[in-house]
Amino acid sequence: MTDGVKRIVDVIKDMDILTKLNISGNNLQEYDGEIVRDLIEESRSLKELRCSHNCFRETGGIAIGDAIGWNDSLELLDLSWNHLRREGATAICAALAINSGLKEVNVSWNGFYIHGSKELAKTLDKNKTLQVLDLSANRINKECLTHIMKGLKTNKTLRVLKLADNPITAVGALYVLRELVEMKESGIRELDLGEQSVEPEFLVVLEKLKEDRDIEVRFGAVLGQDVESKDQEQELMDENPVVVLMEFGKLLGLRLVDLFAMMDKDGSKTLTPMEIRKGLLEANIPLSEKALDALVNKLDADGDGEIDYAELFSWDYEPRELIAGQQSHRRKITKTIMMSREQKVDMEETEVGRVRSKLKKLMANQGKSKIRVKSGISLLQGKTATVVEPSQKPAPTEEGSAPALPKLNLKKGSLLKAIA
Repeated sequence: MTDGVKRIVDVIKDMDILTKLNISGNNLQEYDGEIVRDLIEESRSLKELRCSHNCFRETGGIAIGDAIGWNDSLELLDLSWNHLRREGATAICAALAINSGLKEVNVSWNGFYIHGSKELAKTLDKNKTLQVLDLSANRINKECLTHIMKGLKTNKTLRVLKLADNPITAVGALYVLRELVEMKESGIRELDLGEQSVEPEFLVVLEKLKEDRDIEVRFGAVLGQDVESKDQEQELMDENPVVVLMEFGKLLGLRLVDLFAMMDKDGSKTLTPMEIRKGLLEANIPLSEKALDALVNKLDADGDGEIDYAELFSWDYEPRELIAGQQSHRRKITKTIMMSREQKVDMEETEVGRVRSKLKKLMANQGKSKIRVKSGISLLQGKTATVVEPSQKPAPTEEGSAPALPKLNLKKGSLLKAIA
């Protein structure tokens, strides 16, 4: 494929009108890095260049690095899965130190290790434009982290740092958080540690970090945490996401459409996955951030980055116009109850029953947790309100005991308007 790619690149260089180019997975080798170097050096229109799943290694990395430093038109560069290591990795990092155009760089699944991490520290100290850096799967250990965090101490522009699939260990994960707590001017707002397990102390430091700034941190299991809760959460992710959210709203004593409408600040009847995610976290949905991501992604079925909740719940926003969504849900609940009575079917074996039961158990576990993230839909600062069904009498469980409803910290002027 090298000759074919070279011809395409030659044409692109002559035209210099393309803004995006993807030459990933073309079996480009070390010396083919010159092809990419020439493209980067001579192009002034190209904004996004994706070269993942090739094999540039050291020689190719050096060639590409030579060009990156002097091209300020590129905004996104993907060099993932390219066996970049040693001099190839350091050349890329050195180039980023003087580049003033790139905003997002993906160098995941390479071999930056110590050499790349040391050079990266110098880069982060000097670079003022990079916002997203993906270092996943680069053999980064605790020693590598000390260099990277040193560079971050003076960096105010990087907002997203991805370190998933690296051997950083629970100790390394805790070290990163502690360092971020001390970096008062750090721009980091998203830290991805992948499936890295963490110590309980990690949650304590995370709570302290969240008091200081709005930051999202992804991580794996908490060592010593109840395994059953994790299993219940995973099972809940396999259920219909609309049923999960409707049942969650019901347990709060709210129509979920009201909760979603409250997140819709501009009245567009559409929400981004991030807006829904943030709103559900504020409502104390009993899911980890990772599980919540999976749930929200299911709602965005067409992957366009927007969720039309008016269509999702078939709600016409007229008081008398309840259409398919809620009617369907009510019919499903009624049918479930009738089945359980007439055919002696266990409620927990039905879709609605399973979802409600799992949510209740997770809510109960959430209430017992010693570490609670300070979030919530609020109305009264410093006050706590218990949200229950309009009747103020929660429906009894199958065993006859009332379900444990969550308490929401309510801040000024939000939730009551939705309920009114």
